[in-house]
Amino acid sequence: MDGICDFIKDCANVYVRLNLKEDCDGFNVSEIWNTNGFSELRASYISDPFVKSWLKGKVPDTADDGLGPVLRLVWVDMLIESVPWKLAMSKDNFDAILDKFNVDLLHGSVFTGPAVFNLLPAKPLGVGNNRHHCSVFVPDLLTVAWTYELPTTKTQALCWAQEDILVALQDILDHQKALFRHPMTLALVAVMMLGRLVDHDLNQEEACIQEVANQTQCVR
Repeated sequence: MDGICDFIKDCANVYVRLNLKEDCDGFNVSEIWNTNGFSELRASYISDPFVKSWLKGKVPDTADDGLGPVLRLVWVDMLIESVPWKLAMSKDNFDAILDKFNVDLLHGSVFTGPAVFNLLPAKPLGVGNNRHHCSVFVPDLLTVAWTYELPTTKTQALCWAQEDILVALQDILDHQKALFRHPMTLALVAVMMLGRLVDHDLNQEEACIQEVANQTQCVR
């Protein structure tokens, strides 16, 4: 597994070099908990003093099934006003999340082209246990990297995009949370977000074309 990732990392064209904003004091997260058989999305802000304890996992509430969150997703704002753009997260927190969420393997291979979906070979964790590594990467717009474990169906993910896109992604995730146990749930969320962006651009183009058409009729 590690050899395959190293080969991809060495041979592929690395498209983006990440820059981090060191003065950030925490990050936003979303978690999906299975509470009494129902999927509940919880949002919170994790400040620096609590990052390590949060990454280790917190004790489930009595109302939960005892397994903790089945999905944990860290949201990172992409600061496009910076040249080059930066991620609103300190290097210490970023590295800690990569390591704890086991998306460090993806970090070297995710930036392999102008736009790509990556699904690396499953990594055996023991008898009957596997971890799958997946990512969606659209340069300068959206990145989602996650791991999915079987048989626990636990997903841990890191996502960065501009703030307005992050807000829309959180809304989409809330409406798709019933699918949390599927390994491609986050891929679906990313594709739905890209569909929204395409629709927005097409609507703007249509409005511009209609404006030109109206002006042409007025001239006649």
